[in-house]
Amino acid sequence: MKANCFLPADGSKEKSHWEVRLDWYKAIFAIVIFFTIITRLYGLAYKPYHHDESLYATYSWYLYEGRGYKYDPMMHGPATFYITALAFSLFGDNDFTARLPAALCGVALVCCTPLLKRRLCSTGSLAAAVLFAVSPTYMYYSRFLSHDIFVAFWAFLSVTFYMRIQYTHRRGYIYGLGAALALMFCSKVDSYIYLFIFVTFLIFMKLFERCFCKTFASAVHCPAVEQASDQKGQTKLLDIVIAAAIFFGIFYLFYTSFLTNKSGFIDGLYRKSLDYWFHQNRIQRIKGAFTGFCPIAATYELPFLIVLYSGLIALLRKRLLPDIILIASSVIALPLIILWRQPLSAEPWDIWFHVTNTMHIVFALYVFILCMTATCIYLRDGQRFPAFLSYWCCTSVLIYSYGIGKTPWLLIHILMPIILWASFFIKEFLASERFRSAPIVYDVILAIGLLLSLQASIRLCFYNEANPAERMVYTQTSMDIKEPLNMISAMAEKSGADLNLSIGVQGDSSWPLTWYLRNYRDWFHPGRFTQTDKTVIIVNWERVGDNRGVLEPYYKIHRLKLREWWIPKPLNELEKPVVALLKYYFFREPWSTTGSQDIAFCIRKDLGEP
Repeated sequence: MKANCFLPADGSKEKSHWEVRLDWYKAIFAIVIFFTIITRLYGLAYKPYHHDESLYATYSWYLYEGRGYKYDPMMHGPATFYITALAFSLFGDNDFTARLPAALCGVALVCCTPLLKRRLCSTGSLAAAVLFAVSPTYMYYSRFLSHDIFVAFWAFLSVTFYMRIQYTHRRGYIYGLGAALALMFCSKVDSYIYLFIFVTFLIFMKLFERCFCKTFASAVHCPAVEQASDQKGQTKLLDIVIAAAIFFGIFYLFYTSFLTNKSGFIDGLYRKSLDYWFHQNRIQRIKGAFTGFCPIAATYELPFLIVLYSGLIALLRKRLLPDIILIASSVIALPLIILWRQPLSAEPWDIWFHVTNTMHIVFALYVFILCMTATCIYLRDGQRFPAFLSYWCCTSVLIYSYGIGKTPWLLIHILMPIILWASFFIKEFLASERFRSAPIVYDVILAIGLLLSLQASIRLCFYNEANPAERMVYTQTSMDIKEPLNMISAMAEKSGADLNLSIGVQGDSSWPLTWYLRNYRDWFHPGRFTQTDKTVIIVNWERVGDNRGVLEPYYKIHRLKLREWWIPKPLNELEKPVVALLKYYFFREPWSTTGSQDIAFCIRKDLGEP
């Protein structure tokens, strides 16, 4: 029986505005995939490599060159390095191929959304594909070499495999789940956060069902699609054992560097991985406000957040007690979030909870109350999948708000449950009487939200990819770095020295230049420069004075930006904060000055310009 997720509640066969469109599901999905491929691959090598990208690319290149690999928790898990090295082996080592695996992960994530059709129905899975495809966060960090897009993909695949197992019990999904979890754990320590969220939800769900529900209907949201799990048989213990063996086999191979570093297994399991990041959390190495992700999410993912909040309100207003909770918590929390920002003492609030003022506490409680109320409603109605999404959304927001480092690439992990839950709400809304009452009006509203996200993505990824005015761009290497690289290549060719060109680099520019100059010989120069034997010298701008005796008489000095950033001035210090916000949102006009770290690019005067 073919499912129709848009039948009215009374079971009538009246066609809705979107039923006709669902006949085009495969065609629309193909267009979304084509769009995703283009936006992930086009101009992939254009943006200069970020400091972190150059680290990952260089150590992947070392592995590709045969220099081996040893797990270091500071650079996260080994899987990304092996996958990137594989790309080098297949396609050569260059700026494009280093980012290619991350881009393909971004494409694969969108391609895998149909695996959730049983849970989201056709419209919901298509909505998820569209939202992942146009999301500025996912588009930008699919074009960025980091571990996070890999973790997100393997986590998404783990969830979809687990959901499929509940109804098919096919061995392929069970074994695939073991492999996906292993690759997630081999990518980054965030996998422990995902595991914590998944396991605690299962515990909470079982406790809730036992305590509050005497009889529970099947956890099926699209009854026409789903079949009872007992019709498919139960997962066999042997299959679980094999899946566990697959997990530990992959984990062991990667962390031991394919049996060359036996201690790497324990190091990756807990000894170095957890110890290092717990220490980083204690010292708050990259400190940020508890609500640090909120302005970034509002800047780039506002339409998704509006859909989520609107759907959450609609859900809670269906019943009396949740409606009371919604109204009471909103009336109390929203004014306090805006107006009550009393500083808190470092002990215990900042040290133990990473909150520095009362607004952070109110925000956390508001998110917890609304999302957990939604989770309980879904569980009471036997809808386990949306209950999982609401719980996942709640816990990921709170955990990453508490955790160290408000770097924008971590928003990927917060955004995944938000997109999936928003897709669920979109699916339900398109099947509702409200939508059928004015489909054209709501189509226009949804199209406007989609266009806002699309223009933000295109502007971020293809026009402002290295512009510090973009909050998603985090201490990015400046476009200025391309000038010395082009000049070095030109001088190497003009002089005939090629890869033996005499270069002296020291200071902060060593990264990303270690990646860019990887094929040149003897380019790193610690200490002061005392001779003029170097054709090119690159040092921190503030160190020019230390080498003035050599540089000023014999070298032409160019001042260039190495990295750029923007730290917004507080809005309460602006004369017209609303105008400043609107100009920034629509035109990315920063309301305060940007900063930079500069370098001196020095060329010997007797050689002239290339």
